[in-house]
Amino acid sequence: MKNSTILPMMLPTSLPLKQIAGILLMTTTLIAGCGKGTDRSVTSVSTSDLANDSGLSAGVVNANYSDALAASTSQGTPTTSLLLAGSLEDKSAITRTCAGDGSKAVVQITGAIEKSRIKTSVDGKRTMEHNMTGSSTMKRTWSNTTGTAVTCNSAGTAAQVNWRSPDNLKLEAEFAREREREMKITTPRFTKEFSEKFKSSGTRTITWGTSSTASDTASIYYRTHTAAWKATREMSVSNENGVKKELKLTIATKSDAPLVVNVERLIADNSVSSKTLVSGTVIAQKDASESEASDGSIETTYTNLKVAVSAGECAVASGSATIVFKDGSGTTLKTFELSVDSAGDPQLKNTATGTAVDGFDLDGCDPEDMKL
Repeated sequence: MKNSTILPMMLPTSLPLKQIAGILLMTTTLIAGCGKGTDRSVTSVSTSDLANDSGLSAGVVNANYSDALAASTSQGTPTTSLLLAGSLEDKSAITRTCAGDGSKAVVQITGAIEKSRIKTSVDGKRTMEHNMTGSSTMKRTWSNTTGTAVTCNSAGTAAQVNWRSPDNLKLEAEFAREREREMKITTPRFTKEFSEKFKSSGTRTITWGTSSTASDTASIYYRTHTAAWKATREMSVSNENGVKKELKLTIATKSDAPLVVNVERLIADNSVSSKTLVSGTVIAQKDASESEASDGSIETTYTNLKVAVSAGECAVASGSATIVFKDGSGTTLKTFELSVDSAGDPQLKNTATGTAVDGFDLDGCDPEDMKL
């Protein structure tokens, strides 16, 4: 899908895998596949397998990006001031309730997502058809580290938060989600079809310190929070030749490098117009319960990756993420960079060769994360 912002590559079939980058807390079953080849299931996979196959790499990067985007979520209504190209049909539905628990506000969220989009490039030579369905449940517990009570809003649907001054606020969340995505990219040179399925679950903690108003303007204000999470993900990734790799992953933010997120809001209605993943590293490890243990890691580091938010959709606008595939000894196998190309679309490049992955795209944001 054309530029819709998360964010997390592949080599020979001999290196084991013990980590794979991503962000968030989840149990994911992802099939990020391309093409119409015959499915050839392979239950064991190494970081080398992933790093050397661009189709498999792209699927992992997209899943990790989605995790990071979800984990960067705080609360707010997305602005409609930005325009995204393409026709969108959104039949998603969300149910939210809030109840007090002593000095805390507990929000329960149930979401069903059903979205489809068709996008065509400016020159008319590239068309992307994207369909997504899924469901989610989430429990968010809001508190203040000073002991000040956090209450529910008058509608009983969310925590009552002053986003101009969220000092010492703390959010602890538990979640589970399932997603199924189909995407078809057509150009004069090729047609590629991708599909992915995943199940994920986990926990995350988001904290706010003392607010800084140094960058605020008459119409916009910025506030920063820090996000850390743990998740499990089951995913199967397919390339355009039908080769499928199945993964069970444990994903977590690096202990000394949690995700730092800067949120831009409009003063007029507190709506979110962008989120910037300022810094932070997420590491994915292969589930230790797998019978065929393998070592290695995929580490994703964010550097001012800005995601524009509009009408429940997200699009990478600037900045980058570096994704490093390593073997069990810590030796780098391959490095990719996620950024935006000259046309404003997301691109994934092999940093050693400068070659971009053909047909790469990113998922958008989930309504239960952004339409709060």
